[in-house]
Amino acid sequence: MGCTASDGECRKDNVVVMSVSLYKTVFNTEKDAFVSSPTTERMTVRGLDNDSILYHEQMVSTLNLPLRALHNSSSFILQRGFLASDTIVIFHDNVNKFISLECGCFVYHTLKSTTTTTHQIDSLVIENSYVQNVAEKHLRIYYRAN
Repeated sequence: MGCTASDGECRKDNVVVMSVSLYKTVFNTEKDAFVSSPTTERMTVRGLDNDSILYHEQMVSTLNLPLRALHNSSSFILQRGFLASDTIVIFHDNVNKFISLECGCFVYHTLKSTTTTTHQIDSLVIENSYVQNVAEKHLRIYYRAN
């Protein structure tokens, strides 16, 4: 039996990606406090330990990053504009979800923790640790304003 049009799981892209939202933190003099808001930035993003450029000087507010299915960590180099780049490391568990012989399986991820350099990035926050759907936001990156 093959995949049919009624098999919704088969029609999905079988690569699950982590959705990352970009935020900028600035000091608001009226509130006398730091505030964060979504931002759009010119980004170049590539995976560490490979030559894949995922984004090349693209204006984005959200990044969709693939996590490594055979390892428990995924690393990326992010460069905002022409400023110094930062490296983020995402530690995660992987779970294979078998669909069928014809359709294969999906690898879902559970985010455990993160680390980052802090040249431009202020912090990372896991928003939703279960990565199964790109429509959900999984991670927030907070940049310092320049």
